[in-house]
Amino acid sequence: MSIAPKDEMARLLAGERPTVRGHGQLRVDLDDLRVEVAGLGELRQPVTASTAKKLAALGKPAAFGLGTETVLDVSVRDTTQVPTDAVAVDWGGQLDHVLEAARETLGLGPRTRLTAELHSMLVYAKDQFFASHQDSEKHDDMIASLVVTLPSAHTGGELVVHGKGGSTSYRGSRQEPIAVVLYADLRHEVQPVRSGHRISLTYNLIRHQSDEPDAATGPVGDVALLLERHFTAPVPARWRGDDVTSPTRLVYLLDHEYTPRSLTWKALKGADITRVATLRAAGTRAGCEVVLALADVHETWQDDVYFDDDDFGGRRSRRRGGGVDPDPHQLIDSEVTLTHWRGAWARGTEEISDYVDGREVCASTPTVRLTPYESEHEGYMGNYGNTVDRWYHRAAVLVWPVRLQFVNRAQVSMAWAVADLQDHVDKGEADIARDDLVSMMPFWHSQIGGIDPAPKLVDEALTLAADLDEPDLARTFLGTFRIDVLTTAVAPRLLRLAETYGDVWAKDLVTAWSTNSRRRGTGTADPVWLAGLPSLAMALCDSEILPRAMVELAWDGVRPRITPLLAADLTSRVRGQLETLAGSLTSVLHAAAVCRLDAVADEVLASCRQGEPALPLLIPLLDAAANWPAEDRREARVGEAAAYAAQLLAQRLERPARRLDDWSVPAPSACDCDLCGQLAAFLSAPDERTLEWPLAGPNRRHIHSRIEASELPVTHTTRRQGRPFTLVLTKTAALFEREIDARGDDELALARVQLLMD
Repeated sequence: MSIAPKDEMARLLAGERPTVRGHGQLRVDLDDLRVEVAGLGELRQPVTASTAKKLAALGKPAAFGLGTETVLDVSVRDTTQVPTDAVAVDWGGQLDHVLEAARETLGLGPRTRLTAELHSMLVYAKDQFFASHQDSEKHDDMIASLVVTLPSAHTGGELVVHGKGGSTSYRGSRQEPIAVVLYADLRHEVQPVRSGHRISLTYNLIRHQSDEPDAATGPVGDVALLLERHFTAPVPARWRGDDVTSPTRLVYLLDHEYTPRSLTWKALKGADITRVATLRAAGTRAGCEVVLALADVHETWQDDVYFDDDDFGGRRSRRRGGGVDPDPHQLIDSEVTLTHWRGAWARGTEEISDYVDGREVCASTPTVRLTPYESEHEGYMGNYGNTVDRWYHRAAVLVWPVRLQFVNRAQVSMAWAVADLQDHVDKGEADIARDDLVSMMPFWHSQIGGIDPAPKLVDEALTLAADLDEPDLARTFLGTFRIDVLTTAVAPRLLRLAETYGDVWAKDLVTAWSTNSRRRGTGTADPVWLAGLPSLAMALCDSEILPRAMVELAWDGVRPRITPLLAADLTSRVRGQLETLAGSLTSVLHAAAVCRLDAVADEVLASCRQGEPALPLLIPLLDAAANWPAEDRREARVGEAAAYAAQLLAQRLERPARRLDDWSVPAPSACDCDLCGQLAAFLSAPDERTLEWPLAGPNRRHIHSRIEASELPVTHTTRRQGRPFTLVLTKTAALFEREIDARGDDELALARVQLLMD
C-alpha cells in the first residue's frame, strides 16, 4: 500500500535529528554553590535535619496555580515555601555553564540564551509531596524550569518527569546538589518523602533569542514536493456518494505543549524547532501559508484491562499480567480539535474551535507516546472490549496553499467569512466575493444547518446576499437557515431581498426555511417564534406576498396539533400543551387580523369552536385578545368567539353540582382491553368507592399505569397476600375538589369573556 504524502513527510521530518527528551540532569559543583537565608545565614551543606526544620519554620504552605486562580490544597501540593526575598543564591560563576548545559539538554539552538529567575525555595518534610502537574508560565518567554535539590539526608521525594520516552525519576543526594532541567509543559511530580527533609530551589528559565526564524537544516526540497503532492492528491470519499476532493490543509502535530500566550515561532522547543523551520521553508517554496495552532486530541484504544467486582466504585482497573496503566494496542477512534491559532493576519493568538478531519492530520511522534492530561478506563462496551480514553494537549502547524487562505479561515469562523465577503463587495470586487462564497458552500451548509446562528451573522448574511445581485447564488447561500432566524429585526433585510430578487423569490426562501425547521422537529409551530409573528407580519407589510406567506406557513404548522390534543384525556401534561397551543393560535389569529387575512382567521376560530373540549384553547385565546387594539379584535371577530365561549360556560354552570354520594369518575380513553373495560365499569359506578381486584403482576402494572397516566382521583395499592396479589382501588375526595375548582374557574372565565362580547 502506498504511503500518503502527509505521512511520508512526517517520517521525513522525524529523521532530522536525534530525539530530545526535554529534560535531564545537570552537574552543579557543591563548592561553588552558596545559599543564604535571612535569619539563618549561610546554609551548611549537606543541610542537616535541624537546619531543615528551621527553614520550614520560616515558610508557609505552598499554593499552586489552577487555571487563573492560585489555590491551597494539601491533597495536591503539600510542602512549605520559604519567602523568595529571604533567599540569596551565589553560584560562584558556574551558572552560565549550567544554563548552557540546560540549553543543549533542551535541544535549543545556539542563538538561544537562557537566564534564570529564582522562583521558590521549598522544604518537603516526611509524607509531603506535589502531585503530577505542569509549571505555569510566570513570564511570556519562560520556557523551562530548573530544579536544584540541595544535599540532605532523606529518602523518597524523587522528582519524576513524564515525557514521550516514558517516566524518569531523579533522586536527591546526601552529598551533592542534583540539578534537573525540564520543559515547563512536561508533567512532573515530587513523590512523598519517606524520611528526612528534601530542600530544593526552583528557577524559571527565560529564553532570549533574535526575532529571525531558525534556519532550516532539513530536507526542505523534499518536504515542499510532498506538500504539493498532498494538496493535489485526491482524498478518498468517507461515505458512499461523497465527492472525491483534494485536501484544503495539512495539520502537522508537534511534540510539545504550549499555552496560548507562548504560541509563537520563537517559543518552540526541542525537535519542534528544526521541524517547524523546515516546514516553514518548504511552505514558502510550495506557495503555502504556515500557521501555528493548539489542538486537543482524544484517543480511544481497545485494551486488555479487567475490573475487579469491587473496583467500579473506586474506578480502579488492572491490566492482565499486572500494572495499573495498560499500554493500548488497538486504536478505535481519534479526534483532533483545534482550539487556538496564530496567523499573520492577527495581532495575537485567537481562540477557535474546529474539528480536524483525520485525513488532514500527520505527526512525527504518535500521540500515544506522549503524556495525557487525563485518562479514563471503561469496561465492556458492546462491540469492543475494555477501552481506555486519553486526552492530550498538542501544538500543531497548519499549512495550506495561499490561494486557500479564505477557505481555511472561513471554515473556522463563518462570521469572519461573511464580513470578508462583504468587504470585497464594498470594494467593488464582487467577482472575488462570488468565487469565495462558492468555495465555502460545502461547509457553510453543514455548519450553519446544525446551529442557531447569531442574529448578527444572519443580518450580515442577508445583507451580503442582496448585494451579490446573483439570485441563484443568494438562494443557495441563504437556503440553509431555519424559520426562527426571521424576526422583526431581520424583516428589513428580507424586504430588501424581495425588492432585489422579487416577492416570489423571497416567499420561496421563507418556505425553504420553514421546511428546514420541520426537519428539525418544530417548523412554524415553534411557540417562541410564533410569539413574534404579529409584529413580524406588521414589519413585512410593505410586501404584498410575504405577510400572507408567513401567516399561512404558521397556520400550516399549528393546525395539525389541534385535533390530537383535544381528543386526549385532560391531564396536567395535556393542559400544559393546550396552554402552549393556545398561545400559538393567539399569535396566528392576531397576525391574520393584522394582515386582514379573513380566511385564516375564520379557520383559527373554527378550530376553537369544537364544544367544551376546546374551551382550554378558546379561553386563553380570548384572555390574550383582551389586550389587542380594538381594531384588531374587530377584524378577528373576537366578539363572536367570546359569545360562543360564554354560551358553553353558562351551559356548564347550569348543570347541578355533583351529589355527595356520586362517586362516578369519567373513564380514561385510548385503551379497549378487557382490563380497562372492568376498570371503566368500576369508575362509572356512582355507588362504588372501593374495588379489591386479584390480578397478576403484568395486569396490575397495566392498571397502575392507566391510573397514573390519566391522573384519576383513585389510589391504587397492592396487598401482597395470597396468589395473585390483590390490587386495591379507592376513589378519593379529589373527585369533588376538582369539580369545585373547575366551577370556580368557569365563573371567573365567564365574567372575563362577557366583557369581550359585541
